[in-house]
Amino acid sequence: METENDLQKPQKPTKKINMGYIFGIFMILIYFGMAYLLIFTPLFENTFSEIFRYSIGIVFAIYGIFRAYRQIRNQRYS
Repeated sequence: METENDLQKPQKPTKKINMGYIFGIFMILIYFGMAYLLIFTPLFENTFSEIFRYSIGIVFAIYGIFRAYRQIRNQRYS
């Protein structure tokens, strides 16, 4: 049987998983994956011209770097 003392014990704080952080990591992986697919694989060779593939791949890579920087910066200050 529980006593009054047992009911008043402080509980250990649980660490909550921040879903925004997990979503941010997932999106960074998506951006880098798209950059890789556009630049280094022949997957989109027939669909897009070479210049377009490389330019959009570079844009995806730069945006992935930017998102990773923001993710790290926001995690550091929170």
